[in-house]
Amino acid sequence: MFLSKLEIPIIDIANPYNRHKVLWNMFPKNCNAKREFLFRVDNKIKNAKIEIIMQSIIRPDEKARNVKLTKEFNPVFKNSSCFRFLLCANPCKMKNKNRVPYIHEQEQIKWLKNKFEGIANINACNVIHKEVLFFKKNDGNGKIFTVTFQGILIIKDSDLFLKLFQTGIGPAKSFGCGMLSLMKI
Repeated sequence: MFLSKLEIPIIDIANPYNRHKVLWNMFPKNCNAKREFLFRVDNKIKNAKIEIIMQSIIRPDEKARNVKLTKEFNPVFKNSSCFRFLLCANPCKMKNKNRVPYIHEQEQIKWLKNKFEGIANINACNVIHKEVLFFKKNDGNGKIFTVTFQGILIIKDSDLFLKLFQTGIGPAKSFGCGMLSLMKI
C-alpha cells in the first residue's frame, strides 16, 4: 500500500464530484490494475491549494504535479492493539432505494459502531465535524452529508480489520469518505 500527500488547486476540485476524477488521473495511464484508493480532504488551504491524504493499492505517478510525497507502507494489525482514529464518513441508511443520512449524533455513532461489529471495539468516539457537500453531476445536483469522527478503538479481529482498513468504511468513497487514519497508543 502507499500513502501520499497531495496539494490540489482549489479550482480543480471546487465541485466535490471532480475530486475522484482528479485523483484517478494521478495513476499511471498504462496501468491495467484497478485504481483502488481512499482519500481524505484535510481542508488545509495554502497558496489556493487543498491538502489531500490518499491511501492506494498501487503507487501514484510521482511525476504528477500534485503529488508532494508518497511512501510505501504495509500495515500489520494485531488483536488487542489500541489506536486513536480519525474518519470522515457518510453515515446513512437505505430507504426506498435512496440513501438517507443519519442526522443525530447518537445515530451516527451507533452506525459507526455497527460498521466495526466483530472487528473492533469503539471505546471512545466523538463527532468533531459535520459538513454537507453539494455537487453537480451531469445535469443534476446532489448532496452528501459527511461526519468526521475521532476516537479510540481496540482491534478484535486483525484479519477483518485489515480488510476494512484497505477497502474503507461506508459509502461515498469517491467524495473523500471512508479512509481510516490511525495512530497507535
